[in-house]
Amino acid sequence: MRFFRFISAICLGAALVSSCMADLDMSFDNLDNAKIIGKVTDPDDKPIEHIKVTIDWNEGEHIEVKYTDSDGLFSSYMRSGRKGESQILTVTLEDIDGDEFGGTFSRKSETMTLLEESNSTINLVYRLNHAIALENSPQF
Repeated sequence: MRFFRFISAICLGAALVSSCMADLDMSFDNLDNAKIIGKVTDPDDKPIEHIKVTIDWNEGEHIEVKYTDSDGLFSSYMRSGRKGESQILTVTLEDIDGDEFGGTFSRKSETMTLLEESNSTINLVYRLNHAIALENSPQF
């Protein structure tokens, strides 16, 4: 009976180690993909925190939502395709908190076509203007 418990414990331990290794491997999936780094600033080049950044890959194939940090930065990895294949990226920036982080800013959206290259970094820089009252008013 002890032998069976010992064997069961070894099998359970092996299963736990292999599941942990699978989790570790998944955290490194994007190392070969191009990295996207974006910075969002106001008209005076001051970083804007907590801007909602929606990243749409290939017209809805994969959508990510990020928020800028205190330095106005966000990042993502290019979605895997075949190396050398182009992908359509749409980045939409929205001020979702009003005046809380330095004012109310206009919404901005940009669509671009990117060619995937391993281990490259794509830097995006956005400058948002202050919104006028009508831009953030409820639409009826």
